[in-house]
Amino acid sequence: MENIEEGRELKRVMGLFDAVIYGIGGMIGAGIFVLSGYAIEVAGPSAILSFLLCGLVASFTGLVYAELSSMFPEAGGGYSFIKRVFSGYLGFLSGWLLWAAYTISAAFYAFGFGAFLSLLVEGDIWSMALAIAVLFTALNIVGTKSSSRTQRVIVVGKILILILFALLSLPKIKLNAFENFFSNGILATLIASSQIFIAFQGYDIISTTSEELKDPRRNLPKAIILSIIITTTIYIGVVVALVGLQDYWIGKGLTETAIAVATSEAIGPWMYMVIIIGALIATSSALNSAVFAASRVLYAMGRQGDAPRSFSKISRRHGTPTMSLLGTFIVIAFIILLFGKSEEIIETLGAFSSIVFLLCFALVDLSYIKLKTTPSKALSFNGGEKLFKAPLFSLTPILGIISSIILIASCNINISIGLFLFIVLTSCFYILKKLWLSRVEESFTHGSKNSF
Repeated sequence: MENIEEGRELKRVMGLFDAVIYGIGGMIGAGIFVLSGYAIEVAGPSAILSFLLCGLVASFTGLVYAELSSMFPEAGGGYSFIKRVFSGYLGFLSGWLLWAAYTISAAFYAFGFGAFLSLLVEGDIWSMALAIAVLFTALNIVGTKSSSRTQRVIVVGKILILILFALLSLPKIKLNAFENFFSNGILATLIASSQIFIAFQGYDIISTTSEELKDPRRNLPKAIILSIIITTTIYIGVVVALVGLQDYWIGKGLTETAIAVATSEAIGPWMYMVIIIGALIATSSALNSAVFAASRVLYAMGRQGDAPRSFSKISRRHGTPTMSLLGTFIVIAFIILLFGKSEEIIETLGAFSSIVFLLCFALVDLSYIKLKTTPSKALSFNGGEKLFKAPLFSLTPILGIISSIILIASCNINISIGLFLFIVLTSCFYILKKLWLSRVEESFTHGSKNSF
């Protein structure tokens, strides 16, 4: 059995390009390949605005993330930021919310992979999802450097495939598809935005690489901004093309594979195969990023005492948080096995993780406001360094909070109930933790008195 140490530091083996790749890898994944068709069915042509709105919301909080990352670059991402400012209940809650969001999104990406692979080979989607989850958990255990190299190849590949799809679609696009732009109403545009936001959360993954990134104070802000700009531009191009091709795919197959069906009908079988390969690449790289991020959040929580200490242990052999990776995988596998045969599981997982991410990002914005209104506290964190500063301090985080709340309020009622129940359950764990700690402290004090 391999040796595992507690308290070891992660190795700095990643550069700016790797960080951008992880961000784009997390953003351009099942969101655009699996949920783009679903968004168009919900909102009609205004799904273009749905994606643009998500990009805008991501930009608000992304700028906040950029400054916070340059101030205290630590593994854990948004959890570490909130924990710095709200060390009690909100810090505890944000950690478990963020870990749950990444873990559920990893299951979502795994199911997306299985859905597209089922177009090529026979088999159950859930079994394919489980197999790819096992593979990328193993890759992350072996080491960040190996994982980064794999990520570079698959991210560059899927970007080129999406650009090719958008360009080849231009001659086939029907302009009349854009005439009734708000065909399902403005509210439908917001509902679609709330359910596809998972496609834009990758920049938070970048902040979880802090302790493995070279010169993080400078590279983190650059990576976050670059990943949002690149991803949003590609998304708009793809969704515009898919709206223009809607006569080729609506009602002709699964919504999750709309982009593949449209390609087959409008461009040809060869591009159909390319798109399926691109979707497999995209969903697998997003899964890789999500597994990476979830394990780093759990690792940071273990180090802070918000999760069992065993999750903060680092493998001597590989230099990775093996226990947190295994813990994350167990939950992913549980979700796949439990809900594998549900027909709407992909959309449900995508919508739930989107809402949880939005809530977490609103908490990050709130933390930023409190931190910046307490100058002495902020100064103690970064030693007076201001390598990056979010523009319009008083406005950027407020817009982030307001836009996140609007999208959360627009989500499906069942998703809202699920989020509420998760918060209640996490709150109960927090209360039990506090009671246990108080009893341990009381027992220790009593024991100390008796020993003298």
